[in-house]
Amino acid sequence: MLARRDRSQAELRTRLRRDAESPAALDAALLRLREEGLQSDQRFAERWVEFHQDSHGLERLRADLRQHGIDRDLTESLLGPLRADQPAIAASVLARKFAGTPTSRAELARRIRFLIGRGFAPELAIRLLGGADD
Repeated sequence: MLARRDRSQAELRTRLRRDAESPAALDAALLRLREEGLQSDQRFAERWVEFHQDSHGLERLRADLRQHGIDRDLTESLLGPLRADQPAIAASVLARKFAGTPTSRAELARRIRFLIGRGFAPELAIRLLGGADD
């Protein structure tokens, strides 16, 4: 399973649980993988963020890492430097999906919902689209 891509320890545990002889055997196998450097939550999280940072906001990245069992401290250390880049990333994501400026309130709301769904802060989406007056 680790040949194609890195996986978090929680993901490996879930996938291997049914095939393990016992919980102790599973724990031993996961420990061995970690000790041999074949599995690393740090490496998994770094690569996950690197791959997804140009298409998702901080909230989505945070939720994805939490779902993969990555601890909060590691998550925050990886996402902290991305905080300043969020407006530029959101603008890029928006430009790839939509052309021009919204022509109606419904279109403006659709674009705001799109950005929020991608994990960007609602305030950022509204500010970026100039919908603060609405």
